[in-house]
Amino acid sequence: MATDMLIRQRPAGSSAAALTTSIVEARTRDAPLVGHSIDRPQRSRSARATRKQSLTDASPEVVLCDHRGVGVWDRGELRYVRDSRGDERPYWSGQSWQLGTARFWEETCRQASVSGHYRLGENLRDEILACVLGGYGVRWSAVSPYIERIRESGALARDVVAIDELRLLLTEPVLIDGRWQRYRFPNQRARRLSSALNAVCEREYSKLGDLELRDALMLIEGIGPKTASWVVRNHRASDRVAIIDIHIARAGIVAGVFDPAWDVNRHYLDFEAAFLSWSQSVGLSAAALDSVIWGYLAGDEAWAKDVLGVDSYSNVALRPVWPPEMAPGNVQS
Repeated sequence: MATDMLIRQRPAGSSAAALTTSIVEARTRDAPLVGHSIDRPQRSRSARATRKQSLTDASPEVVLCDHRGVGVWDRGELRYVRDSRGDERPYWSGQSWQLGTARFWEETCRQASVSGHYRLGENLRDEILACVLGGYGVRWSAVSPYIERIRESGALARDVVAIDELRLLLTEPVLIDGRWQRYRFPNQRARRLSSALNAVCEREYSKLGDLELRDALMLIEGIGPKTASWVVRNHRASDRVAIIDIHIARAGIVAGVFDPAWDVNRHYLDFEAAFLSWSQSVGLSAAALDSVIWGYLAGDEAWAKDVLGVDSYSNVALRPVWPPEMAPGNVQS
């Protein structure tokens, strides 16, 4: 019998706890962030190389399969998630000690300590301020001084906030760690923030349900589904929305929960529906699972690449743990 593929391996004597990490609190969407602590040992390059080698050489519990997937016992259970149209998507759960599988993330989440508090602002407009300025392409350490500057300016207390005022507040450099630094996107974010703050009436929006609020925020110029979902999740600790950023997308693709052909910009609702279906089916808070996955993958690039099974994001396509010949549709459970 030919053995084509080494799937995932369990180092001798390992346990789920040995391959998971403790997330003390995951309340924001950048790393390293205030209130976001990840308890991991610091590892040198040689330690990382040793760990990778140990996963490669693990014995005696090396799991092999032939081209038909015959004899493989560690794929876990066959499960299903639903996309935005209600269509079922099958995936293997894997085992908790197998890096990158669904059960790996579930066990990591169950062992984590997550506060359940995600708010970055005191009210909805304040939350919008933090999420719009803290979006893609900026680190929290570089954005938090600008958030405080806008708060102190009194802009949030006014019904109408001018773009020029926000642009000026975002253009002036701030002192960070002894160096003067500038906000990366002052013109773009000033326009988006002004549009959002001027459109939101706190009293009216408070009457909306979580999904209604997300949909209403998406009608505002410059706010897409990820930012709108981020605001709702943070402001209401909601489990009815999911924040699908690059880290969550990568984790779900490798776990087999997401279709590798999906694109976040074009299939956001499919990603979200599958993620919510996954979390609900295993009895986990979507907000907590999202925070733990994000905290794990955004906090340390070397750990992230180990878990995802890649050496580079630029030239190695993400692939599910199970190869195509072992996909649920091709192998009898």
